[in-house]
Amino acid sequence: MLRCGMGAFLRNYVIVFPAVIAVMNGVLAVFSTHYPFDTPASKLAFIAIIISLSVAAIGATFYSQHLIVAERAKDRANIIKIREMFGTFMVDGDQLLCRFLDPNDTTVVADANQWLELVGTFLIKELGQSYFARFQNSSGTPTVVPAVEAITNERRNYWVYINQRLARIEQFSEGLHSSPLVK
Repeated sequence: MLRCGMGAFLRNYVIVFPAVIAVMNGVLAVFSTHYPFDTPASKLAFIAIIISLSVAAIGATFYSQHLIVAERAKDRANIIKIREMFGTFMVDGDQLLCRFLDPNDTTVVADANQWLELVGTFLIKELGQSYFARFQNSSGTPTVVPAVEAITNERRNYWVYINQRLARIEQFSEGLHSSPLVK
């Protein structure tokens, strides 16, 4: 447990390590100027300490850059995964819209409710409660009504609702495309 805590501490603060070592090297340089070494062995030991600190600072700089690059890669992979799920949701939603126009499809309402639950769960898990709230809100989405006489009002209302949810997913997807992490 202690190792995990120390590892997390080092990962979080490794970026300041080179600056701390630079200050230490400066203090040691001032020390060596005002208090000359009596023996060649002490001077050699001092040089070894300075070299060790410098190597540690260089290593910490490379490690902190590695952490930054790894975090960016992780974020990019997560954005790509989310974007791909949005694409899947949009394809499935478009299929639901077509199914609502078929009066013989008796399972479309249940499938639409399942789709809405799946999308909602994904949004909460991957992006947070605010995305789920925006997904449920129809403000700013088009209110298009299918001009098909053969479907019931319930199916028409579902069609409109699903169409508005698809518009919201499209907005979310566009936001991901503008992310600096995605190219």
